[in-house]
Amino acid sequence: MKPSRTPEARKAHRLALKEKGLCVHECGRSATIGVSCEPCAVLVRGRANQTHAHRKTSGLCISCGKRPPIEAKRKCAACVASVKRQRQEIGLCGYGCGEPTVPGCFGCQKCLDRKRQVKQQLLDRGLCVSHCGRPATPGKQKCSTCSIKSVLRQSVTYAKQRGYTPITMPVDQFVVWYSAKLEAAKGCCEWCGEPFGKRLIVDHDHATGEPRALLCIRCNVAEGYGLQRLERVVAAMRAWAARPRPRSTSTSS
Repeated sequence: MKPSRTPEARKAHRLALKEKGLCVHECGRSATIGVSCEPCAVLVRGRANQTHAHRKTSGLCISCGKRPPIEAKRKCAACVASVKRQRQEIGLCGYGCGEPTVPGCFGCQKCLDRKRQVKQQLLDRGLCVSHCGRPATPGKQKCSTCSIKSVLRQSVTYAKQRGYTPITMPVDQFVVWYSAKLEAAKGCCEWCGEPFGKRLIVDHDHATGEPRALLCIRCNVAEGYGLQRLERVVAAMRAWAARPRPRSTSTSS
């Protein structure tokens, strides 16, 4: 039976075995495949495959086993982002090939060229470049569903950077809501009735995260400043109404 150790002690022990060229699973054999010997590597891979298969059939992320995976992928968004962040921190290709990254890019030159080639093949076939399998919208690179999901991701990222509550509606419900709003708007802002132009803004409640309308950039900015001014006016009026008033003393003759 292996003695119980703290995580720090286990890590130090594994590093010591690695420096000696021994298998980190404490079998006493020399490491021949990475940091493991061949029997231990086969055993660990078999257990991992069983775990991944069980999580995949259960509709869960194969890494954490807690959250549902991204569409057409095996891992959830949090695990994918964590792996990419770890690779970027050590300067390796974010696509997992182990090569150093191109300065200022996410991957190595070989992976970037392969991604461009795959993207062009999907475009030539008229499919969405997000690998969802659906046909792309005419004149665009993505299907309508993936485009709406991109809008939601951008809105959530911007809200977190600005420090207010992002849109909390589930992705599937947001796709249905956005599609209905966009069809009803017919390319025009819901407030001013003018065409959206280059940018279409999803207006939502910054306190509850509930989406409200599709606005142009001008109306969205005006709405934000208008609400702020209205809140300040209401607060000033409430403060004025709650001010202490001197009691009127009536003298009797």
